[in-house]
Amino acid sequence: MEKIIYDTHMHTPLSRHATGWPVDYAKEAIKKNFKGIIFTDHGTVKQYPWVTDVWTIPERIFKEYFSLIEFTKEYIGDVLDIRLGLEVDFIPNNLDMDFLKGLVSCAPFDCLLGSVHCRKPYVWEKYYKTSNLIDAQKRYYEHMTECALSGLFDTITHPDFVKYAAPYDMWHPEKLEKEVGEFLDAVKKMDICIEVNTSGLCMPQPSLYPDDFILRMAFEKNIPVTVGSDAHSPDRVGENFKVAYKKLLEIGYKEVSYYIKRKRHSYKIENALTFVS
Repeated sequence: MEKIIYDTHMHTPLSRHATGWPVDYAKEAIKKNFKGIIFTDHGTVKQYPWVTDVWTIPERIFKEYFSLIEFTKEYIGDVLDIRLGLEVDFIPNNLDMDFLKGLVSCAPFDCLLGSVHCRKPYVWEKYYKTSNLIDAQKRYYEHMTECALSGLFDTITHPDFVKYAAPYDMWHPEKLEKEVGEFLDAVKKMDICIEVNTSGLCMPQPSLYPDDFILRMAFEKNIPVTVGSDAHSPDRVGENFKVAYKKLLEIGYKEVSYYIKRKRHSYKIENALTFVS
């Protein structure tokens, strides 16, 4: 059977918190019989002057990202489809939309991920700190809705990232049904995807991003999904994809999406299961 699986979310050491070079990520994907991978490292956050180069590619070396992925393509050759993407932080209260539009159009990206990294300490302190955790979680989904409606992105990543901002037993998405529904309606309106991110299974209280409650809401609204490992080291490429596929089938999904040249493609989950262990 022809290879079909893409891992649509992974990083490079240029953002200073991932390890291993892109060639190593590619070799891991080849070992796991993947068809392709999409590098989606963190774009610079110049629009947030209070954030230093702590989790994104510093602006001064941003162009090296493109060269690094191009080198990896040439080194690996045709045995793996290697694509260029970007993960972009979106915090509506402090946006320079001209900068963001320039950022997402500065290269021929295959896939653009929109993220709200609310758990970063300085981000939480500035935008989400409150005595009422539910209020903070509602604000997160307001920001996620604006992220989806911006029209900049193909996929909205780890769509319940906020759930680990407090002890996990304090996460009750059913109390956020209205806000989550508005977010998913925005995704539907823009005809984009949400991401099933397997990195949540590595947390102390393992859970896919998003959890079952939100994933069922997305399925009921006929919202397509991508699957990404969010790998920050080569050994994490494609990690727990089998778990994600089985969960998606349980919910009712039949297909998983990925992007090439900003156009959505898909493959059958049942077929993908033959490639993962």
